[in-house]
Amino acid sequence: MAPVRYKPVRYKPVRYKPVRYKPVRYKPVRYNQSVMAQSGINQSDINRQYKPVRYKPVRYKPVRYKPVRYKQSDINQSVWHPVRYKTNINQSDINQSVWHQSDINKSDINQSDINQSVWHQSDINQSDINQSVWHQSDINQSDINQSDINQSDINQSVWHQSDINQSDINQSDINQSVWHQSDINQSDINQSDINQSDINQSDINQSVWHQSDINQSDINQSVWHQSDINQSDINQSDINQSDINQSVWHQSDINQSDINQSDINQSDINQSDINQSVWHQSDINQSDINQSDINQSDINQSDINQSDINQSVWHQSDINQSDINQSDINQSDINQSDINQSVWHQSDINQSGINQSDINQSDINQSDINQSDINQSDINQSDINQSDINQSDINQSDIN
Repeated sequence: MAPVRYKPVRYKPVRYKPVRYKPVRYKPVRYNQSVMAQSGINQSDINRQYKPVRYKPVRYKPVRYKPVRYKQSDINQSVWHPVRYKTNINQSDINQSVWHQSDINKSDINQSDINQSVWHQSDINQSDINQSVWHQSDINQSDINQSDINQSDINQSVWHQSDINQSDINQSDINQSVWHQSDINQSDINQSDINQSDINQSDINQSVWHQSDINQSDINQSVWHQSDINQSDINQSDINQSDINQSVWHQSDINQSDINQSDINQSDINQSDINQSVWHQSDINQSDINQSDINQSDINQSDINQSDINQSVWHQSDINQSDINQSDINQSDINQSDINQSVWHQSDINQSGINQSDINQSDINQSDINQSDINQSDINQSDINQSDINQSDINQSDIN
């Protein structure tokens, strides 16, 4: 590229015309005669104090500019802005952390000059980025080289809820705070990579969908599924990462198309597996439940005390007698062998014949529940109608 030579700029002298001011004349100030008489002041004394002010005209000398001469060595041809040029730049004057996009001519950059490891957090205005992470949608996958990513910089557990701006996310694209079944290719998982010792038994939700967790109006697979909750109703600050139960696949994690009706065999249910103190989800044929038999208005949240909910049984006191139609109970569905003398099963009871005082809560043992008898595969997702769930029935405090 040929050197650029600048011609000296010559300025013509600027000549100013002299400014002439007219003299300002003040009229004599006249005071109230009675006030002046009291204070002993004469008008003639006042007139002598004020004289008209006369201004001399101001004359400006013409300003003459000398031509500015630049040395060729002072001019950096790449990016110097058209101002008085500066030589001898100290490295300390250059912000070494980030080259801003707008300041860079792409053709002038050598890849070897770019520090490929990190964009420093301190170089970025928080207001310019979304919650301290580069969101998936902001990144063009083709622009990322795997070799540029330090494994130690990647949070290997989850994209945390708090890192995500809810307004930027399609609700259908996320499930709250875990890697969902649908996000994982089974072929990518080696069983040998999973250490049993990493799982705390206390963190595992006791593997039963408890009947007591359900409002009669929902009869929707015994928990409030992820998809039943409006994301806008959940405050991120209310969710502790430690509270996330990792042992259950949420409703929204399962593709309906992946469930074949033919996968559910009645023969998989052993009579011995039916613990007579609980109605297991897998023991219920969803098609036997008529949504029309359940009145939403009969269930009041205020009627349920948390302390009354025993996770292994339907308590008599939790049921409104008026909600049960006698015609829905078939005597032929009850096998004598299924009746455990110590507990009255829901299906064995004629509601009109029961006195609340006849039920002894102490007869119900938690130990009667065999956790291993419940298979997730026995749950038919297609039997659940989302429209049966009222958002108003969900208390934030009831959400685990």
